[in-house]
Amino acid sequence: MSTTPAVVHLPPRLFVGACLAAALVIAAAARSGAAIPVWLLPVEVGATILSLFLLGSFTYQLEKGALTYGMSLVMSATFAGSAWAQQGLQGGFSSAELRGWLGVLQAATATPAALFHILDELIHLDTMLFILGLAFFVACIAHTRVLEEAAFYLLRRNAGAVLPTVIAITAAVAAASGIFSGVSMIGLAIRTLVIILLLAQAPPHLVRYAVIVCTAVTTVCGMWLAYGEPPNLIMKANLINPATGMPYLTDGFFLLYCLPAAVLTYGCVAWSLRQEIGGLRVDLAKLDVLDANAAAVRFLQAARHGEVLMPVEFAEAHAAERRAHTAGAVGRRGADAGGVCGGARGRAGRTHRRCGGAHAHRRSAGSGAGARGRGAAAAQAAAWPLH
Repeated sequence: MSTTPAVVHLPPRLFVGACLAAALVIAAAARSGAAIPVWLLPVEVGATILSLFLLGSFTYQLEKGALTYGMSLVMSATFAGSAWAQQGLQGGFSSAELRGWLGVLQAATATPAALFHILDELIHLDTMLFILGLAFFVACIAHTRVLEEAAFYLLRRNAGAVLPTVIAITAAVAAASGIFSGVSMIGLAIRTLVIILLLAQAPPHLVRYAVIVCTAVTTVCGMWLAYGEPPNLIMKANLINPATGMPYLTDGFFLLYCLPAAVLTYGCVAWSLRQEIGGLRVDLAKLDVLDANAAAVRFLQAARHGEVLMPVEFAEAHAAERRAHTAGAVGRRGADAGGVCGGARGRAGRTHRRCGGAHAHRRSAGSGAGARGRGAAAAQAAAWPLH
């Protein structure tokens, strides 16, 4: 019988130490006058990108923080060493040069307008602020759970059929990605599709397939407008006609050349979805109240910073208001929670965790120690991811 090999975690401190030593060697070589090869920095960048995948997906793994920061030291030393050698800065800066640089810095920060102009020249501040605004807007949509509410509305209209629901959601996400940026929309799409597939009791490989679908829908299908992808927006902002001051790449350019490719790509995605999830259905009659109202529950969870009160906890939290009715309500709700858990043994792992919290709470309520039940339920709520 074949066994899965154990994951070997490489020591992060040793890797960062080796990267620091390599960076010091490169810096010392550049300081002594040695020429830094032009191809070294691209090779380091490519090796970092490949390592993030290879050392995070297979048997031998390295913490991505250690890999990122360690290779950043090496690449920074290589970049600085190349600039040092190319500019002939082996000698020290003179006092006149230092005063000149200080004067430039003082002029750049003299007024907010001057600072804004310098930042705009360096990092295209207007473009970055536009992307930040899109991300903030999409975050507001995420926290109001509008997409999940629409998904469950479609799911009920389609009598639990997964395919037409997912087709409609991905089409809406593809169109919105061209306006609100695919980078911002991908998180919403992945979360919604995963919830639907888990309710349909889809196998794990289909959940992974949903992540790939969301990537294609928000990137390739979202390139139909300049705002769909940051590279499109950067090209439009940079390629300016000096005579007219207008961009060479207008919105009409992207609609003419990118929209047909986006539509064709979505057609391929829809055909692939039909092959993979065409037979999946969600049995709406067997969903408990939390699963059937997942959007509202997750909104309340976000509003309460991850805590969702169960009925028996809600009754206990308002014991002072209910007074004499509290004991009966707690006992009745505890019995109801036990019945729900007993009938949901075959559901997904998230339902098992919620039921386990209900059993723990019912036991603690029966013994008069409600604090232990609230702790168990809070732990289960914390285990349910918000995003």
